[in-house]
Amino acid sequence: MRYIRTLLLGALLSCALPFAASAGEAPPAHEWDTVLDEISAHTWHSRDELNTELQQHEARIKQDLPGYISAWEQRMALPIAYTAKNRTGDSCGPLTYCAADFLDIRKLINQLRERNEPVARLIFDKLTPEAQQVIAASAPPVPQPGKSGATSATAGAAGTALAKAVQILPGELSKIVREETIYTPERFKEVRLSFATRNLVSEHYDAQNRVCVNKSLLTEAFPEGLARNFKCVIQKDETYRRVVAARTVQYLRTGDTSTLATAIAISNKFEDKLMYTDFAFWYYYPRMLDDVHSGNAVSLKHDSYALLNDAVLGGEPTSPAKAGPAEQERRNYGWNLADVVLIRGIMEGRMSGLEALGSAIWLLGNRNEAPAGSGQEKELGLLLTDLRKYLDGPESDNFRLNYAVAMREGMRRYALLVRALDAHGDSAATEIHFKESRKYLRLAYEWAETGQGKATAVTNYLELINLALARMKDTLPPTAYAALATNPGKASADTAVSLYHEMAARENEGWEQLRFVSRKAYIDSAQKLWSALRRNTVLVGDYYLQRMDKDDFQSVMDNAEPAERALLRYVKLFDEITANGHREIMPDSAYFADAECLKMLAQLKRIVYAYNNKIELHNQSITYLLKAIEVYPYDDSINVYAVMSRNINTPLVNRSLDNVLSRMAANPVTAKCLDSSRNFCDRSLSQTMEWNRYKAKNNLSGRTDVDRLEELKALVGTGQPGTTLPGQDMYRLAGSYIAVAEQLASLTAESREQLTKCMASGVECAASPEADKRLVTKKDEAEKMNAALLGSCAAYRQAQGNAGDGNGLADASKLATLATDVSLYQTDQVMDITMRKKLYELRLMDNHPMHKVIKASFYAN
Repeated sequence: MRYIRTLLLGALLSCALPFAASAGEAPPAHEWDTVLDEISAHTWHSRDELNTELQQHEARIKQDLPGYISAWEQRMALPIAYTAKNRTGDSCGPLTYCAADFLDIRKLINQLRERNEPVARLIFDKLTPEAQQVIAASAPPVPQPGKSGATSATAGAAGTALAKAVQILPGELSKIVREETIYTPERFKEVRLSFATRNLVSEHYDAQNRVCVNKSLLTEAFPEGLARNFKCVIQKDETYRRVVAARTVQYLRTGDTSTLATAIAISNKFEDKLMYTDFAFWYYYPRMLDDVHSGNAVSLKHDSYALLNDAVLGGEPTSPAKAGPAEQERRNYGWNLADVVLIRGIMEGRMSGLEALGSAIWLLGNRNEAPAGSGQEKELGLLLTDLRKYLDGPESDNFRLNYAVAMREGMRRYALLVRALDAHGDSAATEIHFKESRKYLRLAYEWAETGQGKATAVTNYLELINLALARMKDTLPPTAYAALATNPGKASADTAVSLYHEMAARENEGWEQLRFVSRKAYIDSAQKLWSALRRNTVLVGDYYLQRMDKDDFQSVMDNAEPAERALLRYVKLFDEITANGHREIMPDSAYFADAECLKMLAQLKRIVYAYNNKIELHNQSITYLLKAIEVYPYDDSINVYAVMSRNINTPLVNRSLDNVLSRMAANPVTAKCLDSSRNFCDRSLSQTMEWNRYKAKNNLSGRTDVDRLEELKALVGTGQPGTTLPGQDMYRLAGSYIAVAEQLASLTAESREQLTKCMASGVECAASPEADKRLVTKKDEAEKMNAALLGSCAAYRQAQGNAGDGNGLADASKLATLATDVSLYQTDQVMDITMRKKLYELRLMDNHPMHKVIKASFYAN
């Protein structure tokens, strides 16, 4: 046992710290007894709340708690009371022998010198050598005939020795009764002990009462030599329990560990009454507090189960609304157990090695769930309820408590973080939520032992990092935000890949050994881990690309390498897992993410190629882009390739633009999407794909990059309407088209602004079907107006050509060209917004129906 539990109680009480001014001769106020009997209802509250509660009682009782403790411990420190008047008020201490304690000291000395009885032999052997010599020399001389002078001298020496023995024996006996336990059944078998003394020996022979019990034994062993002028003062066990409670509460109030040490030592007085729940609680509760303070997980587990079994589970639980005093008391014991283990031990003390207490907390939750008491009681009850999710089930670690507490707290703070971000709350408070969530989720990973627990911890930790990367750029300090990508911690993307490989190796056989609760839990966990990894990869890639200054060589080199490493890590894992077809442990969203990574890799290679003339970089960029187009052909990548392919001077027929376009349309899944008569996939995707294929085929990329609406307005504003009907129609239609085009430009800008806000905040864009409908309707209207304008221009050119008016032909041709460019630009802008919305949706939503289409398209190539 630890030293704190083996301290001599008597020594502790005799040197008890002086408390407040109320200590001293004032008796203990018995009003404290009722308070201390019920104090377990408050000990698990915060220090401030507990202190407020105690201060109210101190003001009412007019005695502070330290004064109550001191008053009782002064009594406990003097467990002996003298009945003889000649012993009252003398200068001799109460725990020592004085002259008044001897009936016939000479007779006692003779018994010790002769050593005929076992007790006399023990006492003589315990004397100091000097005392032994003096007592031995005190024997009267044996008279011898004819030697009267010598006998007289010997008698004188014996008398001197006896006088000295009388002088030193009280001190010798005082030392023996204070330091030694003299009783053994064999030693006292010839002594007729009284009933009271036998009871003292059997029930109260401890450090506190040792002196009085020893004095009682010696008095009855030497009834003619020692006076029975005293009685032993034995306190009731309830008194000891209350003093233990008072000292424990004082420790909670002040943090004074010596106070707790004394409480533990005193509690040994009632260790034979642990069948009573109140005694059991105050025996184990201070020990649990000390276990936490000393970081002794082994002892804390033992004491926690002991308190649970002996104090909390003392009866059948009842409904909180019907709980009687005894049941409510046991509930309070349960709250204290939860507070020490969960709050003080794991959350505040970061104690590891408490996994075995998972079953105890589960049982505690059975008794203390659905609380009806105070806010704190409900909060602790919610903690117990929430822990069940992480003690048992698909997100648990096989009942390991440390993991469960860390996961619960990490995810609770994760939810608070999301709420704060959604509410655009205080940045400092938001940052604290993030740090706390990260701290606990990291602990959950460190404490996890099973594959199921590790997968859950890594997944949630990565998702927290993903949330911060997506939404906390302006909240976190720059260095902290940068560390999310550069140094995310132990549960990194590399950790996720390693763990996923371990899980994938057991897909067909052995997944149970990772301690998943079911096959479904194993599949779901693997898919969630992959989804967290894919989001992290794309966000990290985005981070480095956005941080990169493309006009600065050093910035390009510094950011390209870590970005490429992150992206290739995902692509490599994807290629490994899909080598033999789709696997159940992969989410459908994995394929879209592969395309995203390939496109970012292609972009990286193009950027680096600007500073490095190695054709290999150009070819790598082309290779990545073509692979990406095969996986996801529904964006503008084909136009990026069209621009790049102009610079290819190699006879690679399979890389020609026409070949790539043909391969896109040849994919049976993609062909179904392009078929407008089917509802096979999202119509907006097929529209964007059709538009981008059209741009690529007709080499329109350059013409869709510049907005020429202002040029068109200037031309129409300075032009003169012709005298012919076609000329009048042309300028009238041009003015109408400009009005519609301006409206479309405004709606497009609003839609782009909304999308930009969503993407910047990292949240899913709110559905706006009316706004989308207005945009599409206005686009269709603008296209019709544009077609009418172009028809009018053609009619005017024909009429003016017949009339031979060259200037009119030039105006009509320029007007048609500008109108066409404006239409192309605006159509491209609308389609670009539609495309980016869909890309953003697919990135955010694991369960988007298009993911299945993309997966099917991948294997149809």
